[in-house]
Amino acid sequence: MSDAGLQGLGHRQEAVLTASQPLLSIIITCYNYETYVEKAIISALSQSYDNLEVIVIDDGSCDNSWEVIRRFSDRLKAIRTKNMGSIAACLTGFIASSGDYVMFLDADDLLDIKAISLLSRSFDGSTSKIQFCMQPIDAQGNFILAPFPRYRENLTSASLIESINNHGSYTTPPTSGNIYRRDVYEHVGDVSYDVGIDGVSYLIAPFVGSVISVDNVLGYYRIHGNNRSNISNISSDRLDTERRIFLSRLQHLSGLVAQYGTGAATFSLKSHYLYSTEREVYSRILSGNELGWRLRSKYLGLVCRELSGLSRIVYFIYCLSVIFFPSSLARRIISFRIDSSKSSFLRDFFKTRLKLRRTWPRHGVECQ
Repeated sequence: MSDAGLQGLGHRQEAVLTASQPLLSIIITCYNYETYVEKAIISALSQSYDNLEVIVIDDGSCDNSWEVIRRFSDRLKAIRTKNMGSIAACLTGFIASSGDYVMFLDADDLLDIKAISLLSRSFDGSTSKIQFCMQPIDAQGNFILAPFPRYRENLTSASLIESINNHGSYTTPPTSGNIYRRDVYEHVGDVSYDVGIDGVSYLIAPFVGSVISVDNVLGYYRIHGNNRSNISNISSDRLDTERRIFLSRLQHLSGLVAQYGTGAATFSLKSHYLYSTEREVYSRILSGNELGWRLRSKYLGLVCRELSGLSRIVYFIYCLSVIFFPSSLARRIISFRIDSSKSSFLRDFFKTRLKLRRTWPRHGVECQ
């Protein structure tokens, strides 16, 4: 989709406001994204849903982002702060918001003009989270890669909780592809250990309400020079950080479920998960350290525990190549596996043709 094709987002469709419409807060956080923030704002203001507030946080940008944001000051709430980082900027926006439901839209992403009118059908109070499919676009707004994630039919909160208990995660889009009931964020507490605002929020959501998964493209996830480096930067430090954050989220979740869960479902924290163990394996290979037979056997054992059927066979073969191939070749395989811009076609083939389903936690801009 070209930027010319996005111009239609500026033509607002009228909707009838009813007293029963919950208020939605769209919080846009921006740091040095003057190139993209205007389009993100227009996509939010153009929604055909009237009970809506848009809040834009300029996180101490050094470019002209604030000047761009101020052009819309009569139609939204604009707040400028010193540079505090993504999580603090999101929390500033959340505190300034009043919505029954909230969503955090990255300043380089976009909403489809029909998104909120369609998703608002699930604003019934029992819904804790709504997640939808996103279309990757490049810096110019052209379609690239395949839409993601694709959701299974009959996906329920119970099945998501089962996935969390088995894998420590479930299939979910980037931050911009989610809407949360307000209280989900009111109860999460300190998330300063994380790199994103919704790292533990997406995990607690199915324990406190219904998670609705919409398999329609209702948002556009932009991949460009600034954030592409985060996807492609494969290092042992990054992998160690991902492993630490993954385990910290699950420890945090354990306490939240005990305190705020409905009681209908429980969460049991495991000592080992495939995702965290795999990050440990990758980190050791990239840093040139010996894996050892204990780590190798644990890695393969977790593949057998967490996966089944054809996906177990395919992944077991992949793991064997990683742990037994020469390190130079193993590094290339790991890079291909982690960098979604390189491996998206192959993953899409396996998911659609072979019906393999696997969940991977999100860290930074990486998402499956």
